[in-house]
Amino acid sequence: IQKGERVLVAGSTHEGEEVILRKAFLQLRQSIPALKLVVAPRHPHRAEDVRRVFSRDSLHVVLFSSLPQPKGDVVVVDEFGVLSTLYEFADLAYVGGSLVFKGGQNPVEPAALGKPVLFGPDMSDFQEIAHEMVKEGGAIQVKSGEELAAQAYRLLSDKALRAALGAKNKGLVERHSGVTEKIAEDILKVLSNA
Repeated sequence: IQKGERVLVAGSTHEGEEVILRKAFLQLRQSIPALKLVVAPRHPHRAEDVRRVFSRDSLHVVLFSSLPQPKGDVVVVDEFGVLSTLYEFADLAYVGGSLVFKGGQNPVEPAALGKPVLFGPDMSDFQEIAHEMVKEGGAIQVKSGEELAAQAYRLLSDKALRAALGAKNKGLVERHSGVTEKIAEDILKVLSNA
């Protein structure tokens, strides 16, 4: 990542979602030519199929396992266990499984790192936290690929707005961290008094 480049990390994407992301990314690159996209399919064995989706255009697409390379417009993650590290480099995170009605994926990882988050209409598997993030103002739920591109452009064009959303997400996660330990302590207190 070079100085002045911005990075959109699309985590845990599902089949069909990458086609939507490709269209949004191509649209975004018209206004933000220094934008890079990192796509991490939910199932890394799909990486080659995902690479082919993005290779149809004049984009330089590389697999994560082949890095470092001098140039790459799109990086397709083909390894397990690296997504949380990649979110650290993101200017903006998109949480997959939400534009193709797969229930969405967990938005807490990018939120905990203070990243602004976008996700699609189906966050049914993470409904409560997604609702809280939208309510707090740290995440934006989009209805379509067109709205994804529009909201991504708005956020990628405004560093202060990105920072504000990211701070809201980080604050929300910090307020809710340690809940399991607190519940365990309460249970132990009740049991010791029984």
